Amino acid sequence: MAVGVVGLALVAGACTSGGSNDTGRAASGGTPVEASVGSWKPWVLKAADQIKVPAPPKAGSDVAKAELAEVRELATKRTPQVEAEAHRWSDYPALEPWVKENMKLVSEQSKNPPLASRGYGLVSVAMADAVVSTYHWKDVYKREAPKGTDPVVPRAAAPSYPDEHAAIAGAASRVLAYLFPERPAAQYDAEAEAAAESRVAAGMNFRSDVDAGLALGRAVADEVIARAKADGSDHHFEGAIPTGTPASGPHRPPRPRTSASRSNHWRGPGRPG
Repeated sequence: MAVGVVGLALVAGACTSGGSNDTGRAASGGTPVEASVGSWKPWVLKAADQIKVPAPPKAGSDVAKAELAEVRELATKRTPQVEAEAHRWSDYPALEPWVKENMKLVSEQSKNPPLASRGYGLVSVAMADAVVSTYHWKDVYKREAPKGTDPVVPRAAAPSYPDEHAAIAGAASRVLAYLFPERPAAQYDAEAEAAAESRVAAGMNFRSDVDAGLALGRAVADEVIARAKADGSDHHFEGAIPTGTPASGPHRPPRPRTSASRSNHWRGPGRPG
C-alpha cells in the first residue's frame, strides 16, 4: 500500500507546477508539465470527463475583464504573508501540504496501520483523479493565464482553467473530512478555500479558475468517498479462531530460539561436542 501511495503522489506531483518533465508544453512558456495528463486513466472516475466543468467566462467579456482587473489590483496589494501563502500551497510538490496534514491527523489517532494506509490511499487517489480530470478540461477550454500580474510562483506551461492546485485542495480536504470527522468539515473547507485564494492573490489564476478547480476536486472526492463507503473496511471478523484440540490445547506458534539456545544445539565443525 505504501508503494502505491507514493506512486500516486508522484503521478499527481508531476502534473502540477514545479515539475521537471519537459514533455511538450514548455514551448509556450512557464514550467513544463506532462503533456498527456488529461488522457491518463483515472483510478476511481470512469473517465477524465465524467465530471462536467462549465466553460470559463468568454475572453473579452465584461466578466473576464473584471476578473483580470481583480488579479492585477491584488498584485499591487501583495504582502509577505500573501507570498508565503502562495509558496505554502503552490511550491513543488503541490501535494505536500495535504500529505503532511494527512500524516499529522493519523499521528493524533490511536495506531491502526491498515486504516491509516487506506486513508493515505484514498487521499492520494482523489488528488490524482482530480489532476487528471483538471488537465482534460484545460485542454478542452485552453484558457490563458492572467497577464501582467507578476506571479509569485512560476505558472505551469498549461491553460489555467480549471486550476489544478484548487482541484487538489478540494479533493484532499473533502476526503480528509470524511476520514477524520472529529474536526468540523467547515475547517477542511476553509483550508481548501485558502489554498485556492492564494492562487488569485499571488497573480497565478483568475477567480473562476480556482472556483472551477475547487468544485471539480470536491466532486471527485465525493466519488472516491462513495467508493470508500462500499469497500468493506468497517466490517468486523466473524469467523472462528482455531483453538487446537482438547489434548493439545490452543494453538500457539513456537517460541523463537535465542542466540544462546541456538548455539547450545549447534554441533558444527570446529565446535567441541
